[in-house]
Amino acid sequence: MRLIVSVGLIFSLLVFVLSCATPTPSPKPKLDLEQRERLQSYSQTLEEELDMDTHEWQNWEKEKITIAVLDFENNTSGGQKAELDALRTGLTDMFITELMQIPIFKVIERTRLSQVANELALPDLAGVDADTAQQIGRLVGAQVLYYGSFMSVVGQFNLNARLVRVETGEIISATSKRMKYDPDTILDLVDKVGFDLSKTANDKQGYLLADVFYSKGVVAEEEEDDYEKALEYYQKALERDSENQAARSAVQRLSEE
Repeated sequence: MRLIVSVGLIFSLLVFVLSCATPTPSPKPKLDLEQRERLQSYSQTLEEELDMDTHEWQNWEKEKITIAVLDFENNTSGGQKAELDALRTGLTDMFITELMQIPIFKVIERTRLSQVANELALPDLAGVDADTAQQIGRLVGAQVLYYGSFMSVVGQFNLNARLVRVETGEIISATSKRMKYDPDTILDLVDKVGFDLSKTANDKQGYLLADVFYSKGVVAEEEEDDYEKALEYYQKALERDSENQAARSAVQRLSEE
């Protein structure tokens, strides 16, 4: 009986999350009152905990960190593995919905991730190796990736994931969360992790914003053939991270041409 209830709760949770997703490009919907209050709460809490003034917060509104959330690997063993298998993509959709509410992030939608999986002939995006994850990040234009695994053992739900910098493959932070297994509390877990990710992104904003400008420089140079604009972006990248070797090389190369 408990198994049936758990499956029902997971199914209801996933239907709710998936109904919030936008599979095709459409005008940005207006936020309802609850979403506005939640977004305002994120802003206020981050300003207080991170000591961000109004000017700094407005800068985040202009330059966002692009993040892609990949599917999660289900490491549960035994009969419960099949029960939890829906969370491989379900957690991804929950994190996508959650992170879209945080002003510092621009989140890659699932439809784009599915397209990349098809391009790379991957059955899904769960359990990919580090090199493939980095390749996926570059293809979707992300500066950071979030992915990992989960498992349920003796009534405990464990989530292990990492935030990875696409440009270098560096693991920026690792998440390890444990809670009593209950489908109703999974969204609370996603809330907490989403907040932790926003704090981490703020702590690393120097080189993450450098990656943003470097990516814009690559687009300007390789897709738009606008070398002057590309040089400007590469220089902005160096202003934010003087140790960004890719940006430095690009500046030297374009300055000599």
